Amino acid sequence: MIQSPVSKGDVTTTLDGDSGRGTNFSVTGITSFFSGDIIKIDDELMTVVQSNTEGLNKFTVLRAQLGTVLAEHSSGATITKMA
Repeated sequence: MIQSPVSKGDVTTTLDGDSGRGTNFSVTGITSFFSGDIIKIDDELMTVVQSNTEGLNKFTVLRAQLGTVLAEHSSGATITKMA
């Protein structure tokens, strides 16, 4: 498999509470984020499995994607949709 380059996109939101090491976390808004999107928080890349989990502003994700390291992220951290 050949991976296309991943670059920073223009769509962002913020983390609404600490992420811990879990795969579900709350965000301040999820407009324009969809299943399959790659997102970045700090230096960690994640793949969105489900957006608007449980009808709330939550993501379900696969953590530590594309060779990045699983890390905890603080409330207010910027979430960037990668292009």
